Amino acid sequence: MRIFLAFLPNIVILNQVESIKNKLKEHCESGNYTEKNNLHVTLIFIGDVNEVQLRNVKKILHQTAFAPFSIKLKAIKSFETKGKGDVFFIDVFKTSILEDIYKFLFEKLNNSGFNIQNREYLPHLTLGRKVVLNKPDDLVLLNSSFKGLSFQTNRISLMESVRIDDELIYREIDQAELK
Repeated sequence: MRIFLAFLPNIVILNQVESIKNKLKEHCESGNYTEKNNLHVTLIFIGDVNEVQLRNVKKILHQTAFAPFSIKLKAIKSFETKGKGDVFFIDVFKTSILEDIYKFLFEKLNNSGFNIQNREYLPHLTLGRKVVLNKPDDLVLLNSSFKGLSFQTNRISLMESVRIDDELIYREIDQAELK
């Protein structure tokens, strides 16, 4: 079982992000775009786990004691990948509460034997992979029409990544309420 921790946007934000993704597609010759139901802000990617490890992750998740907060989306960005196309995403403002939640879960998971990559946390919402823009300047054009979005989050979701009939599906298998 392949898992990760994430924040899930509400339906209003999902619809707005879907609209942004569709505008991106209009400026691209190709790409592998994130399905609307799979859109999320990754907190920590954990990877493949067995049942014992899954129970440990759930236990750690439910030790989280943070208040609900707002996640602010700020700009459409990309980073280059090996091969054809880039990863396009919406950058998220890294607030102190977001950083504190990440650090708390990172430490708890690593102290419990998980080998979480120790790198800077760069919160984002992936729009697509292997994306090839028609013109490099199109990203500037897309950002000129981007209005920052935000959503209130009241839970951390434990997500499972599965492939069904060659379709990637992320499904929530547990959650911890932020109070």
